[in-house]
Formats: sequence, C-alpha cells, structure tokens
Amino acid sequence: MAYSGVTATLVLIPGFPQTTTTNGYTNATTMLADQVVRADAVIDGYLSRRYTIPINGADTHTAAVPPLVRTLSQELTLAYTYRSYYTRDNVATSEYADQREKWALEMLEKIADAEMDVADTAGSV
Repeated sequence: MAYSGVTATLVLIPGFPQTTTTNGYTNATTMLADQVVRADAVIDGYLSRRYTIPINGADTHTAAVPPLVRTLSQELTLAYTYRSYYTRDNVATSEYADQREKWALEMLEKIADAEMDVADTAGSV
C-alpha cells in the first residue's frame, strides 16, 4: 500500500542528482520508495484517529487515493528524501525540507482534530 508513487514523486524533484545513470536511478527510486513507506506510516498514524486505514483501501494502483492524502504523502516523502540525501552530516539542515514537512504535519493535525476532512476523488468525505 502506498498513497503516492515513486515515479510521480520523482517528477516533483527534477534534477535529483542520483537519476542520471541506471545505477543512480535505481538507488534514487529505492531511497524514494523507503521514504514513501515512512511518509505513509506517519499519515496513517494521524488519519487512523478518524478513518479506517488505508483510506478506502487506497494504493497507487487505484483512483481511491484522496488527492489531499496523495499530496501529503508526496510532501512528506520529499521532505524525508531531501533530509536523507542532503543533510547526512547531521549538521546541515534543509529549510525547504523542514517547511514541506511542517506544512504536511499541520494539515494532518487539522484532519486528526476534525478541523478538516479528507474528501475522495468524487468529493465525498
């Protein structure tokens, strides 16, 4: 189960350094796949307060992934990927990654607190 796909997420980070060779592409997509799992686990943790997980039995092979959930998965995946790739020395930080993660977690908190709902692709809650 995954709310966002590796290929669709990779498109959001053009010029990602590891994607210019076959081995580099394989390494990049493997790292992204790991981060998708991590992001989706965080999402499930928040959404399980109000919804049955996975949402509508959603995965990347169905149209059942609500657009907001897909966006949140991609945002967290990107944040975790940037942090894993660019801040390996545990000293450097990525304001870009931190902002993406903060936004996604704030949205998830609003959903968990019932200040916001998740609508499916047909617009139903």
